[in-house]
Amino acid sequence: MRRAFLAAEGGPVSRASGIALLGTERSLFRSLDNVVDSARTRLDMRFYRIADDAVGQAFAERLVSRVQDGVGVRVLLDGFGSAGAGPIVEMMRAGGVQVRWFNPPLDADVDEASMRDHAKLVVADRERAWVSSANIGEGYSIDWHDCGLDVAGPVVRWLDEEFVLAWQAVGLHSLPTRRNVVHVEAPPPGPTWCRVVSNGFRGWDVRPHVEAMLRAAQRTIHVHHCYLTDNAVLELLRERARDGLRVLVLAPHASDVPAVDLVMQRDVDGLVEAGIEYRHWPEMSHRKYLSVDHRWMLFGSSNLDGLSLDTNLEVNVAVFSRRLGRTASARLVARDVPRSHLVLGSELTLPGRLASELLSVFRAVL
Repeated sequence: MRRAFLAAEGGPVSRASGIALLGTERSLFRSLDNVVDSARTRLDMRFYRIADDAVGQAFAERLVSRVQDGVGVRVLLDGFGSAGAGPIVEMMRAGGVQVRWFNPPLDADVDEASMRDHAKLVVADRERAWVSSANIGEGYSIDWHDCGLDVAGPVVRWLDEEFVLAWQAVGLHSLPTRRNVVHVEAPPPGPTWCRVVSNGFRGWDVRPHVEAMLRAAQRTIHVHHCYLTDNAVLELLRERARDGLRVLVLAPHASDVPAVDLVMQRDVDGLVEAGIEYRHWPEMSHRKYLSVDHRWMLFGSSNLDGLSLDTNLEVNVAVFSRRLGRTASARLVARDVPRSHLVLGSELTLPGRLASELLSVFRAVL
């Protein structure tokens, strides 16, 4: 398993001098506030969406106050996901926050018009970072189910590199190439290994890392995701279940994208028939958590769909740690299983089946 982790696609294997699992909305946003407040000179962040609501406005005001403290604050927002955040952006800019839009729809090259910056990342002083599945808004901090990590130490400089590359990409109409880096051949000291896994810049891609995780699993696979529609990933899950592994999928009963729900319902029968334990979370779960054998985990912004795996810019952290793996399995899976319900087959009606068949043709872009 260790060899598979070292060989998988991703950034240099590094370590975290501190790493905290953020498994509740309260801990997630309390940690975000702490990271923002901890910055002394520099605060950088990327978000797919900042909502123009009370939570978004309070967050923007906090960033302006950090500028007044002498901290340089840069915010990169996706031009589509944050399209409704114009008033908040103007308030931040008036307060000295540097804000850029990634790939706004009216200014995008045709070849890259569908590419979105889907990352959720905050870096303070290149020393501490917040990596999550959550955006900024009332839904994420109150109603939805998300998770993430608060990390410190050497791995953060690679997360900072992710921000810098995306920031530089704005206005270039092309994505910059990573500078050459030397991958660590021997694991760093300590029981916890980390590496950045991201899309958008060559070499550290998410899809091959996810597939390497699923192939390396020996006993268990836990998938806690809201958008699980990629055919290759689904086939690997079915294959590993047929190999005798315990494969557990936790997904929302109804997400915020009805078309995706229909496609996922269409796939349920095949997953259950392969021996996968498929469960529905009763409310909206936006988590993006993948774990194998309770020790190799992937946290961050990537969904298990074609857009996240092949098109969008994404930022994730892969962690290899028995201790964190046990904690994550307890807090993110074991606690949620009793609140979920077991799905024994597709719940689609005949009209729903017909709609799901049609939508499945477009699953790569849902």
